[in-house]
Amino acid sequence: MYLSRILPTDVLGMYTIALSVAMVFVTIVGAGMPLTISREVAGNLVDGNKKKSFSAVSSGLIFCVTLAVIITIFVLLCPSFFELIFTQYDSYIILLTMLPTVLFTAIYTPFKGYLWGEERYTAVSIVELVEQLVRVIVCFVLFTFFSTINIMLPAGIGLSVACIASTLLGIFLYYRGGAKLANPKKQIIPIAKSCIPLTSMRIVNSLMSPLINIILPMQLINAGFSNSQALSFIGIVMGMTIPLLFAPSAIIGSLGMALIPKLSTLQKENNSLALNNQIKSSIYFTLLASILFVPIFSALGEDICTILYANTQAGAYLSSFAWMIVPLGLSQITTSILNSLGYEFQSFIYFIISSIATIILVAILPHIVGASALLISMGVGNIIIFVLNILKINKITGLNNYFIKQITIMSALCIPIILLTQWLNNILVFIFPMFICILLCCGVCIISQFLLYACFNLIDMELVTNVVIKVQKKVRLK
Repeated sequence: MYLSRILPTDVLGMYTIALSVAMVFVTIVGAGMPLTISREVAGNLVDGNKKKSFSAVSSGLIFCVTLAVIITIFVLLCPSFFELIFTQYDSYIILLTMLPTVLFTAIYTPFKGYLWGEERYTAVSIVELVEQLVRVIVCFVLFTFFSTINIMLPAGIGLSVACIASTLLGIFLYYRGGAKLANPKKQIIPIAKSCIPLTSMRIVNSLMSPLINIILPMQLINAGFSNSQALSFIGIVMGMTIPLLFAPSAIIGSLGMALIPKLSTLQKENNSLALNNQIKSSIYFTLLASILFVPIFSALGEDICTILYANTQAGAYLSSFAWMIVPLGLSQITTSILNSLGYEFQSFIYFIISSIATIILVAILPHIVGASALLISMGVGNIIIFVLNILKINKITGLNNYFIKQITIMSALCIPIILLTQWLNNILVFIFPMFICILLCCGVCIISQFLLYACFNLIDMELVTNVVIKVQKKVRLK
């Protein structure tokens, strides 16, 4: 939000392109490692073998840091390669300010995997919270006092400083919990073997962003847009609309973080009934958390983006493509489930299929739908991932497609809720300021969804009642 207000949209586009390349490198050095080590640590907890977990962390550290050093040398020695990719030299300069992020991410990821595997979610969350706070504060200070020197660099520097701070804190929490490093000799090959499919999938995912950033502007220009308009579109969609569409992913990502060690433990214990129940509840919770945002963004997208970004075009895209939230969430959680069960290679293959379809659509659709091509392509790609994932999960666990009916009914119920929210907003806007209108409409929207889902037996009221009773008991005890 802050960057969208302080940077021109074309500069925001250059920053977004540089950030997408930096995220490719971050993905290479550590995307699959936390999940691999967390699963290893969760299994070792069942066996009571902590030394093996310490060895896994050491192996991961060697693996990740080696990759980070190679990447850093490559970026520093090959500026002409990146100038060719970016078409703007300023994007390469921004990338240089982000290089420390790659190295310190590589250092932190094995320690994060250990904390994750031991289900020390508070420690992991504190590290990530500190990282974001430091990033915002440093970025704000640099823009306030040094933006007259170069308006593009503070955002990249803020990212690097934040990553350094979070890495140091993560290592401190690791050792504070009594953990240490051990001889990595016997663990390097098994850890690398398990990590490579996961990392490959994340690399392809990260490569998608810069690849789209290359293909999409070219296709938009061919479709009649100017170069400045194409960059502005990337800045608006990728810098404003997509972050809001990914907002529910914060909730689902937290669930995935807690889910992976849990499923790994249940699988190690051969507890099929508890495993299937955990999978069912995770998918159902993800569906509820995702579809909750659809009516809100559909009805109030333009007002929300006006307040956050002072940009109505971003809001128009948000309203039109709010439906994307559901396949985004379901593809995310089902991929986590497959990875937890040890089917990393299958999930990687499914992601490749989805990525190919997305790239093809990005190349074709600008001539048909113009600037909406990116969002449509992403939505279709995530639908493909979810369908392939759920078919594989059903085959592994024997679960039926019990939630397909729920998805259909919930999607249909979104229509009257959207109309109700829009109608209410059109009335309240003459009485209250825009921010108050949004809050009131969001409240009505959420209550309406809850009541309708309860009427159609889409919510287990007994479960909700039990949760309320437990919360009341905890409050009384406190």
